[in-house]
Formats: sequence, structure tokens, C-alpha cells
Amino acid sequence: MSGNKQTVAKANRQGEVQVAHTQTDSLILPTGDIERLQAIRPDMVDLVKDETKTEAAHRRSMEKTFNSNVQAERLLLIGGSIALGIGALVLAGVIAFFVNAYAGAALGSISVVVLAIAMLRALSARR
Repeated sequence: MSGNKQTVAKANRQGEVQVAHTQTDSLILPTGDIERLQAIRPDMVDLVKDETKTEAAHRRSMEKTFNSNVQAERLLLIGGSIALGIGALVLAGVIAFFVNAYAGAALGSISVVVLAIAMLRALSARR
């Protein structure tokens, strides 16, 4: 969210007080604001630069943590789906061997088709 908001309020008959507020999600302030800060308080420019570097390092570490969590979640889901598929095929084999061959074949083929459809939907959702 970025944008400039300005508010003007009259203090008294001597003049007016002008307040400007900048709200941005950028890591660094606009160049004009840094130049104005340099004219007003030169010592604060170094503080702004240091805080910007600190914030950038924090954002990078948060992004790295987020990306590793997403990767772990995806690997867990892939492993779970593989285990589910193998379990369904083993159950289909057991049913086919002990109960009814047609029921086992139906369960095995349905489980493979459902997992394939889920995988294709997930792949098409990414694009």
C-alpha cells in the first residue's frame, strides 16, 4: 500500500501548520524525502539508511523462512499422496486376493484415477 496523504490545519493567525505523511511498503524512502531530511537533519539520514538495511535483512530472512516452510509443506503433501496411493493399491490387492477380484480391481483403478485427477488439477491451478 503506498500513497501520500497530506493534512493542512490552521494553528492560529500567525500561519498554518502543514503535516505530510507518506505511507509506503517500499524498503527505501523516495529520494525527495531523503533530500529534505538531509536539509533538515543530516544526522538522521544515516539512521534511515541503517534502518532500511536492517529492514531489508529482516524481510529477506522472513522470505527465506516462508519459502522453506512452503517447500516442507509441499514435500509432506507429496509424500502423503504417495503413501495414500500405495495404501489404496495395497488395500485393493488384499480385497482382490481375499474377497473379490472385481471389487479389488475397481478399488485400485478408482484410486489411481482419483489421484491422477487431483495431481492434474493441482498442476493446472499453478499455471
